[in-house]
Amino acid sequence: MTRILMVAGESSGDRYGAHLIRALQDRTGDLTCFGIGGEQMVAAGFEPLHDSRDFSVVGFVEILSRLPMFFRAMRDLRRAAEERRPDLGILIDYPGFNLRLAPHLKAFGIPILYFVSPQVWAWRKGRIRTLARCVDTLAVILPFEEEIYRAEGMEVEFVGHPLIDLAVPTCSRREARDRLGLRKEAPIVGLLPGSRPGECRRILPVLLEAGKILREKIPGVQFLLPVAESLDRRVVEEMVRKKNLQVTLVEGGYYDALNACDVAAIASGTATLEAALLGIPMVIVYRVNPLTYWLTRRLVTVDMAGLANLVLGRRVVTELIQGDCRPGAVAEELRSYLENADRRNRIRADLVRVRQRLGEGGSFQKTAALAMGLLSRKRPVASPAAAEMKR
Repeated sequence: MTRILMVAGESSGDRYGAHLIRALQDRTGDLTCFGIGGEQMVAAGFEPLHDSRDFSVVGFVEILSRLPMFFRAMRDLRRAAEERRPDLGILIDYPGFNLRLAPHLKAFGIPILYFVSPQVWAWRKGRIRTLARCVDTLAVILPFEEEIYRAEGMEVEFVGHPLIDLAVPTCSRREARDRLGLRKEAPIVGLLPGSRPGECRRILPVLLEAGKILREKIPGVQFLLPVAESLDRRVVEEMVRKKNLQVTLVEGGYYDALNACDVAAIASGTATLEAALLGIPMVIVYRVNPLTYWLTRRLVTVDMAGLANLVLGRRVVTELIQGDCRPGAVAEELRSYLENADRRNRIRADLVRVRQRLGEGGSFQKTAALAMGLLSRKRPVASPAAAEMKR
């Protein structure tokens, strides 16, 4: 039996992990995967030692209250690695935790595949040293990452972005609007406040206030809010009710709902890339705890936050971050998109290039092939440091 310890720290990692597990099962039927994951990984046959939903937190300040949980999870994974001796460790994104776990796995002689690598090109470049020391193979999902890691002498492969395979609506834009009961003649604005509860609490009120301003400027405008699985719909409904804005909340059929939108205001993250792949002009927004933002700005080495902008190497869609993330500014950008057809068309043409740069698809199959390659190698002997690392 092949035993794999897998760690995916939040909802996107859970989703990617589930697809990767199935790709691995296609290659080896006798497979056991355990570690940190969520509902989607469990549905694929994963054994969770901790639930990835508990790890869905962003920011230095925000993490402090969760430290006891992180310490327990680290201890449990180290014990599981020692007792069950997995044949391979697969770490998916979530570098703050995974790069602390990697040395322990390495000390036990467990080869490591890192899927969705840390964004060292954006901040905390020193993490490359940990990756080079502990990780056997990197499966990167952004085209420019391969050269960065190869220059450090690492074994790396650009497997393409998972969203090329996943961000696919099941129906046309017109059909999506019909199914959602939306008026065809009035513009539709998507409001996406992020998939983490903390993000939603900070960002959704701004988007709802922006919606109220926009409603005064463009009578009849419609608002659509796809509710992420990680959010409590009742909490979202209450926030919408307090702002007195008519919003259509949608659960399930995420890509169909997103595809129904003319434009969108989206919290920085994976959702911005999903919108880019669907050709939707967007305003990228974000807010964090002020102290977290102050600390982050001293570590970040790029001047853009949006993944679509980063992939293209220039600011194609508007970014309104922290102090710039104000209802009036968000509403004004959305209004400009809706009233300026030439601008919308230019942005859509640019977003086509995002898809072209993200690979041909098949990232899960390619990553599974890398995993099988590591499994076929002679397993290294645990170093003498293992006894110390496992304490």
